[in-house]
Amino acid sequence: MTNEEWLAEIDRFVRHLKRNTPLAANSIVAYRNHLRRIVSFAGGLTKNCAVKFSQGAEKQWAIKTVSGAVDCYNKYVEWARRPKDKVRHITLSVPPSFEHVPSRGDVERLVAYMRENGAGVREVTLVRFLAATGARISEVLRVTVGDVRRGVSEQIGKGRKLRRVLIPKSLASEIAAGPLAENAGDRWPLFRRHAFDGRRFARRGGVGITARWACNTLHDWAGRAGLDSQAFHPHAFRHFFAKEALKSSGNDVSLVCDLLGHADLKTTSKYLKLTQAEQRQGLDRIANWF
Repeated sequence: MTNEEWLAEIDRFVRHLKRNTPLAANSIVAYRNHLRRIVSFAGGLTKNCAVKFSQGAEKQWAIKTVSGAVDCYNKYVEWARRPKDKVRHITLSVPPSFEHVPSRGDVERLVAYMRENGAGVREVTLVRFLAATGARISEVLRVTVGDVRRGVSEQIGKGRKLRRVLIPKSLASEIAAGPLAENAGDRWPLFRRHAFDGRRFARRGGVGITARWACNTLHDWAGRAGLDSQAFHPHAFRHFFAKEALKSSGNDVSLVCDLLGHADLKTTSKYLKLTQAEQRQGLDRIANWF
């Protein structure tokens, strides 16, 4: 088969994933991109091509990317009814890293700096909402004013499963009584740019913010506050919430798993691992025998 024929084959597989699996849209895009990488590198989606990719592609891509591509290839050959063409999964021995996760002090410092230096209520509330709920940015963008008034946002989330984002009572009450909810309908997005987008008045009370806008805003304010900008992106607040919630709950993994919407306790348990800074603090505290 030519490269064009392989790409057409990938498109057929992608259509199958959309119609017959609960995979999220971003996951399906990742499948397509991974399979295209294999075709680009090795010239096809045969077993020999997959082996060639798994053995040599780490020079061009990160090992995690190569491993993900191999897993996608194995799913593809299952669909193509070629189970004997599967190749061995690449095991990653590198543990998850949470070195670039904001600390509680960093978040408090950022919020204080933003309030003292002219940040809007929307920007400050975004930081506090991310830190207090552990929600993914895609979930935050779908939160409505009505959700805040109820204290919970129910959505169809990752894997097309029901996702329930709980909002702390104190934060929900404060937002509901503030300018973001004032004179706003229940269906209006909580975080919105403005009611007029330059061409027309948007329905449902305004144009919602984008993930890119949120990311840029966090980076900008963190840099201005003298903080590590790498530690301040939307998903870092999910890591922050997980670690802080585990500490505050006495490592109640089951509770934090439910709050984050994880399907497996193992996913939540990885947040029990200490960062290098936390390991250093612990060592300095206990190594007192010399």
